[in-house]
Amino acid sequence: MLDSTVPQPGLLGPAPLAFEVITRFELSVAERSAFQGLLEVALERLGAEPGFLGGWLGQGIDDVRTVVLVTRWTHVGDWRRAMSRPDIKRDVVPLLYRCRDEPTAFEVVRECLVQSGEPAHRSGQSGLAADADSAAPGSAAGDRVESTWQA
Repeated sequence: MLDSTVPQPGLLGPAPLAFEVITRFELSVAERSAFQGLLEVALERLGAEPGFLGGWLGQGIDDVRTVVLVTRWTHVGDWRRAMSRPDIKRDVVPLLYRCRDEPTAFEVVRECLVQSGEPAHRSGQSGLAADADSAAPGSAAGDRVESTWQA
């Protein structure tokens, strides 16, 4: 079992392993097929953006109304830049307004992948500022906090 901290040096030091966006939608059976096509276009468009690591579409097995779009990015900046591009604003962002009102963006600070038949564990560090629970967008941030998911 491999257990290593993956340093990703940048302007602010080590970072999370990745940034993942998990967006869930509640759809009626009638609107599902049309919406599926829009989600496929969204995934295709996002997949062409710099920093995109992968993504997938899924459907709930316990509730047929639930559909999910999951994307993984190298870091939050890549996702934010993608969301600000004119074609993404036109083709993807309006779709995202239909998602559930819940947190969707997550830092990946610990993961387990199977490599050559064996589980391999990796850890990153949190990119959250010390005042992340109280600071508003655009306000000054404090020092980074240590991840609670250390190996």
